[in-house]
Amino acid sequence: MTSTEDRLDRVESHQAIQQLPIRYALAVDSRDLDAWVGCFRPDVDMGRHGRGRQILRQYIEPQVRGFQRSVHQICGHRVEFTGRDTATGAVYCRAEHEVGDRWIVMAICYFDDYARVDGDWYFSRRRERHWYAADVTDRPQAVGFTGWEGAGEPAFCPTPSHLVGLLEGDVMARLSGRTALVTGGGQGVGRGIALALAAEGAAVVLTGRTESRLKDTAGEIAERGGRAYTVVGDVGSGTTWTGWWPRRYGSSAASTCS
Repeated sequence: MTSTEDRLDRVESHQAIQQLPIRYALAVDSRDLDAWVGCFRPDVDMGRHGRGRQILRQYIEPQVRGFQRSVHQICGHRVEFTGRDTATGAVYCRAEHEVGDRWIVMAICYFDDYARVDGDWYFSRRRERHWYAADVTDRPQAVGFTGWEGAGEPAFCPTPSHLVGLLEGDVMARLSGRTALVTGGGQGVGRGIALALAAEGAAVVLTGRTESRLKDTAGEIAERGGRAYTVVGDVGSGTTWTGWWPRRYGSSAASTCS
Protein backbone atom coordinates (compact mmCIF):
# COMPACT_ATOMS: atom_id res chain seq x y z
CA MET A 1 0.00 0.00 0.00
CA THR A 2 1.42 3.39 -0.99
CA SER A 3 1.87 5.65 1.99
CA THR A 4 -0.09 8.88 2.40
CA GLU A 5 3.19 10.79 2.15
CA ASP A 6 4.03 9.15 -1.17
CA ARG A 7 0.57 9.83 -2.55
CA LEU A 8 0.74 13.48 -1.50
CA ASP A 9 4.16 13.81 -3.10
CA ARG A 10 2.78 12.37 -6.35
CA VAL A 11 -0.15 14.83 -6.37
CA GLU A 12 2.12 17.80 -5.69
CA SER A 13 4.58 16.62 -8.32
CA HIS A 14 1.80 16.22 -10.87
CA GLN A 15 0.60 19.76 -10.22
CA ALA A 16 4.13 21.17 -10.48
CA ILE A 17 4.73 19.41 -13.80
CA GLN A 18 1.42 20.65 -15.18
CA GLN A 19 2.57 24.23 -14.57
CA LEU A 20 5.62 23.81 -16.81
CA PRO A 21 3.86 24.01 -20.23
CA ILE A 22 1.99 27.22 -19.40
CA ARG A 23 5.13 28.74 -17.87
CA TYR A 24 6.93 27.84 -21.07
CA ALA A 25 4.16 29.33 -23.24
CA LEU A 26 4.08 32.59 -21.29
CA ALA A 27 7.86 32.90 -21.47
CA VAL A 28 7.91 32.28 -25.24
CA ASP A 29 5.08 34.72 -25.98
CA SER A 30 6.62 37.45 -23.80
CA ARG A 31 10.16 36.73 -25.15
CA ASP A 32 11.36 36.31 -21.57
CA LEU A 33 14.43 34.20 -22.29
CA ASP A 34 15.41 33.92 -18.62
CA ALA A 35 12.01 32.46 -17.73
CA TRP A 36 12.14 30.31 -20.88
CA VAL A 37 15.43 28.61 -20.06
CA GLY A 38 14.44 28.54 -16.37
CA CYS A 39 11.81 25.94 -17.24
CA PHE A 40 14.64 23.50 -18.04
CA ARG A 41 16.91 21.71 -15.61
CA PRO A 42 20.19 23.59 -14.96
CA ASP A 43 22.30 20.96 -16.73
CA VAL A 44 19.96 20.58 -19.71
CA ASP A 45 21.57 18.41 -22.38
CA MET A 46 21.85 20.20 -25.74
CA GLY A 47 23.54 17.31 -27.54
CA ARG A 48 26.56 18.32 -29.59
CA HIS A 49 26.02 21.95 -28.55
CA GLY A 50 26.88 21.22 -24.92
CA ARG A 51 25.06 21.40 -21.59
CA GLY A 52 23.45 24.09 -19.51
CA ARG A 53 20.92 26.88 -19.72
CA GLN A 54 23.34 29.33 -21.31
CA ILE A 55 23.86 26.96 -24.22
CA LEU A 56 20.08 26.59 -24.53
CA ARG A 57 19.67 30.38 -24.52
CA GLN A 58 22.25 30.77 -27.30
CA TYR A 59 20.35 28.17 -29.30
CA ILE A 60 16.84 29.64 -28.98
CA GLU A 61 17.61 33.37 -29.04
CA PRO A 62 18.11 33.60 -32.84
CA GLN A 63 14.90 31.62 -33.45
CA VAL A 64 12.61 34.23 -31.89
CA ARG A 65 13.89 36.96 -34.19
CA GLY A 66 12.05 35.42 -37.13
CA PHE A 67 8.54 36.24 -35.92
CA GLN A 68 6.73 39.02 -34.07
CA ARG A 69 3.65 38.31 -31.95
CA SER A 70 2.83 34.77 -30.88
CA VAL A 71 0.19 32.97 -28.85
CA HIS A 72 0.61 29.44 -27.46
CA GLN A 73 -2.61 27.92 -26.11
CA ILE A 74 -2.22 24.80 -23.98
CA CYS A 75 -5.04 22.38 -24.83
CA GLY A 76 -4.24 19.27 -22.80
CA HIS A 77 -1.49 17.56 -20.84
CA ARG A 78 -0.81 13.90 -20.06
CA VAL A 79 1.77 13.02 -17.39
CA GLU A 80 3.19 9.56 -16.66
CA PHE A 81 5.69 9.02 -13.84
CA THR A 82 8.66 6.79 -14.59
CA GLY A 83 10.19 7.17 -11.11
CA ARG A 84 9.96 9.29 -8.00
CA ASP A 85 11.94 12.10 -9.65
CA THR A 86 11.30 11.49 -13.36
CA ALA A 87 8.29 11.57 -15.66
CA THR A 88 7.26 11.81 -19.31
CA GLY A 89 4.37 13.62 -20.89
CA ALA A 90 2.60 14.87 -24.00
CA VAL A 91 1.18 18.38 -24.39
CA TYR A 92 -1.28 19.49 -27.05
CA CYS A 93 -0.91 23.12 -28.10
CA ARG A 94 -2.41 25.46 -30.68
CA ALA A 95 0.09 28.16 -31.56
CA GLU A 96 -0.15 31.29 -33.70
CA HIS A 97 2.87 33.20 -35.02
CA GLU A 98 3.03 36.53 -36.83
CA VAL A 99 5.70 36.03 -39.51
CA GLY A 100 6.07 39.09 -41.72
CA ASP A 101 2.71 39.63 -43.41
CA ARG A 102 1.56 36.08 -42.63
CA TRP A 103 -0.28 34.74 -39.59
CA ILE A 104 0.79 31.11 -39.12
CA VAL A 105 -1.45 28.70 -37.20
CA MET A 106 0.04 25.46 -35.87
CA ALA A 107 -1.32 22.37 -34.14
CA ILE A 108 1.52 20.98 -32.02
CA CYS A 109 2.18 18.01 -29.79
CA TYR A 110 5.16 18.31 -27.44
CA PHE A 111 6.71 15.08 -26.19
CA ASP A 112 8.38 15.89 -22.87
CA ASP A 113 10.77 14.43 -20.33
CA TYR A 114 10.67 15.86 -16.81
CA ALA A 115 13.02 15.62 -13.84
CA ARG A 116 13.02 16.82 -10.26
CA VAL A 117 16.28 18.55 -9.36
CA ASP A 118 16.90 19.87 -5.83
CA GLY A 119 13.18 19.66 -5.08
CA ASP A 120 11.88 21.44 -8.20
CA TRP A 121 10.48 19.96 -11.41
CA TYR A 122 11.88 20.97 -14.80
CA PHE A 123 11.86 19.97 -18.44
CA SER A 124 14.74 17.65 -19.27
CA ARG A 125 13.79 17.61 -22.94
CA ARG A 126 11.06 18.84 -25.29
CA ARG A 127 10.43 17.33 -28.72
CA GLU A 128 8.07 19.40 -30.83
CA ARG A 129 5.95 17.74 -33.52
CA HIS A 130 3.43 19.53 -35.74
CA TRP A 131 0.17 18.20 -37.05
CA TYR A 132 0.25 21.13 -39.47
CA ALA A 133 1.54 24.68 -39.89
CA ALA A 134 -0.34 26.94 -42.29
CA ASP A 135 -1.25 30.55 -42.87
CA VAL A 136 -4.62 31.38 -41.38
CA THR A 137 -5.97 31.93 -44.92
CA ASP A 138 -4.89 28.44 -46.09
CA ARG A 139 -6.39 25.00 -45.54
CA PRO A 140 -3.84 22.81 -43.70
CA GLN A 141 -4.42 19.85 -46.02
CA ALA A 142 -3.60 22.07 -48.99
CA VAL A 143 -0.11 22.97 -47.78
CA GLY A 144 0.82 19.82 -45.84
CA PHE A 145 3.19 19.79 -42.91
CA THR A 146 5.59 22.29 -44.46
CA GLY A 147 3.26 25.24 -44.95
CA TRP A 148 5.74 27.33 -43.01
CA GLU A 149 9.51 26.89 -43.08
CA GLY A 150 9.56 27.07 -39.26
CA ALA A 151 7.35 24.01 -38.94
CA GLY A 152 8.79 21.00 -37.19
CA GLU A 153 8.27 17.33 -37.92
CA PRO A 154 4.85 15.69 -38.26
CA ALA A 155 3.44 14.36 -35.02
CA PHE A 156 3.91 10.64 -34.38
CA CYS A 157 6.31 10.20 -37.30
CA PRO A 158 8.07 6.81 -37.29
CA THR A 159 11.11 6.57 -35.06
CA PRO A 160 14.30 4.81 -36.16
CA SER A 161 13.37 1.73 -34.13
CA HIS A 162 9.99 1.56 -35.88
CA LEU A 163 11.65 1.85 -39.27
CA VAL A 164 14.22 -0.84 -38.52
CA GLY A 165 11.35 -3.14 -37.62
CA LEU A 166 9.66 -2.40 -40.94
CA LEU A 167 12.76 -3.31 -42.94
CA GLU A 168 13.81 -6.94 -43.14
CA GLY A 169 17.02 -7.76 -41.31
CA ASP A 170 18.78 -9.27 -44.33
CA VAL A 171 18.03 -6.17 -46.40
CA MET A 172 19.49 -3.93 -43.72
CA ALA A 173 22.53 -6.19 -43.34
CA ARG A 174 23.30 -5.82 -47.06
CA LEU A 175 23.64 -2.04 -46.53
CA SER A 176 26.63 -2.40 -44.23
CA GLY A 177 29.57 -0.63 -45.84
CA ARG A 178 27.40 0.95 -48.54
CA THR A 179 26.08 4.46 -49.11
CA ALA A 180 22.39 5.42 -49.01
CA LEU A 181 20.79 8.55 -50.46
CA VAL A 182 17.81 9.81 -48.45
CA THR A 183 15.71 12.62 -49.89
CA GLY A 184 14.01 14.85 -47.36
CA GLY A 185 16.52 13.65 -44.77
CA GLY A 186 16.27 16.72 -42.57
CA GLN A 187 12.87 16.02 -41.05
CA GLY A 188 9.97 13.64 -40.57
CA VAL A 189 10.03 10.17 -42.09
CA GLY A 190 13.17 10.94 -44.10
CA ARG A 191 15.07 11.78 -40.95
CA GLY A 192 13.86 8.57 -39.30
CA ILE A 193 14.93 6.49 -42.29
CA ALA A 194 18.36 8.15 -42.33
CA LEU A 195 18.93 7.41 -38.64
CA ALA A 196 17.83 3.81 -39.10
CA LEU A 197 20.11 3.24 -42.09
CA ALA A 198 23.07 4.84 -40.33
CA ALA A 199 22.46 2.62 -37.30
CA GLU A 200 22.89 -0.40 -39.59
CA GLY A 201 26.27 0.76 -40.88
CA ALA A 202 25.37 2.64 -44.06
CA ALA A 203 26.95 5.97 -44.86
CA VAL A 204 24.05 8.34 -45.53
CA VAL A 205 23.79 11.22 -47.97
CA LEU A 206 21.05 13.59 -46.79
CA THR A 207 19.34 15.82 -49.33
CA GLY A 208 16.78 18.56 -48.87
CA ARG A 209 16.21 22.28 -49.19
CA THR A 210 16.86 23.38 -45.59
CA GLU A 211 20.54 23.17 -44.71
CA SER A 212 20.09 23.63 -40.94
CA ARG A 213 17.78 20.60 -40.69
CA LEU A 214 20.12 18.45 -42.76
CA LYS A 215 23.03 19.42 -40.51
CA ASP A 216 21.01 18.57 -37.39
CA THR A 217 20.30 15.07 -38.72
CA ALA A 218 23.91 14.62 -39.84
CA GLY A 219 25.11 15.74 -36.42
CA GLU A 220 22.89 13.23 -34.66
CA ILE A 221 24.18 10.45 -36.91
CA ALA A 222 27.77 11.48 -36.17
CA GLU A 223 27.07 11.51 -32.42
CA ARG A 224 25.97 7.88 -32.75
CA GLY A 225 29.17 6.93 -34.54
CA GLY A 226 27.81 6.99 -38.08
CA ARG A 227 28.76 8.81 -41.26
CA ALA A 228 26.55 11.37 -43.01
CA TYR A 229 26.92 13.92 -45.80
CA THR A 230 24.58 16.73 -46.75
CA VAL A 231 23.57 18.07 -50.15
CA VAL A 232 21.30 21.12 -50.21
CA GLY A 233 19.17 21.47 -53.31
CA ASP A 234 16.25 20.25 -55.38
CA VAL A 235 16.65 16.52 -56.03
CA GLY A 236 14.52 16.93 -59.15
CA SER A 237 17.06 19.26 -60.72
CA GLY A 238 19.29 17.58 -63.28
CA THR A 239 21.97 20.23 -62.78
CA THR A 240 22.22 19.27 -59.12
CA TRP A 241 22.89 15.59 -59.72
CA THR A 242 24.37 15.10 -63.18
CA GLY A 243 27.53 13.07 -62.69
CA TRP A 244 27.77 13.89 -58.98
CA TRP A 245 26.57 10.59 -57.52
CA PRO A 246 28.53 8.10 -59.65
CA ARG A 247 31.74 10.14 -59.44
CA ARG A 248 31.62 10.22 -55.66
CA TYR A 249 30.07 6.87 -54.76
CA GLY A 250 30.26 4.63 -57.82
CA SER A 251 27.71 1.84 -58.10
CA SER A 252 27.82 0.56 -54.48
CA ALA A 253 24.92 2.75 -53.39
CA ALA A 254 21.31 2.51 -52.37
CA SER A 255 18.69 5.24 -52.50
CA THR A 256 15.40 5.96 -50.80
CA CYS A 257 12.82 8.70 -51.21
CA SER A 258 10.65 9.95 -48.37
